[in-house]
Amino acid sequence: MGKQKKSGHSSDREEGREHAPSPGTREGHEVDPLLAEQDVRGNQALQAQLGGEHAPEPEVGMDVVRDVAVPVVERAVLALELGPLDSERHDRFVEIVQASHLPEDRRQILADKLSTDQAAASAIADAVGRWFGQDGAALRSDVSRVLDSVWTGLVQGRSVAGGWQVGDQEVPLSSEARQGALAGRAEALVADVAEVVAPSGPARDGARGGLGAAVRGLCRDVVLAFAFDEEEEEEEAPGWEMSVEEG
Repeated sequence: MGKQKKSGHSSDREEGREHAPSPGTREGHEVDPLLAEQDVRGNQALQAQLGGEHAPEPEVGMDVVRDVAVPVVERAVLALELGPLDSERHDRFVEIVQASHLPEDRRQILADKLSTDQAAASAIADAVGRWFGQDGAALRSDVSRVLDSVWTGLVQGRSVAGGWQVGDQEVPLSSEARQGALAGRAEALVADVAEVVAPSGPARDGARGGLGAAVRGLCRDVVLAFAFDEEEEEEEAPGWEMSVEEG
């Protein structure tokens, strides 16, 4: 009988093993190999960061760099259309806003925006003088012409082996445009394209450090000087119209 009991226990264990989930079944909570590989890669990246190392950034194509560069040039084109108001007109606009029947918080927002826009316009004038030697209507017109040609060169151009192609013109790419942070590559691409496609004229003649460097610097200064908040402008436009009518 002892053998029978032993045999029975052994049979129970064997039966339990038959019903126990194996490591390869869902009931055993098997880990997906792909997820496991992702976890390993994530741990490796974390260990690299903790060790002061940086995981390599994925390769970004020149088409993506171009998509970042185009809005930068567009902002610079728009900014050149802004000129600082003379102090009397600025003060008059502020007076109209303050005399309107808008709520007090809205009046303050509009007055602050007028002052902010005035400061931004002055900063843009300083940037034009800094990068092109002076600021004036004629020079701004030529700088705008240069920026238009750069915009066209970006939009109509394409990436080719060894550089950037704009129609029949080949634009050699600098090392800064080929590698590094995306924003820096976009700025460098703007400079590289400007050097090749921009027409001759006062802007090219007066550019500080070369036309590419001047266009790049101007675009960077415009981004820093003026925040293009389209939602805020759309929201405040009706209020501004009402303040002018009621003032």
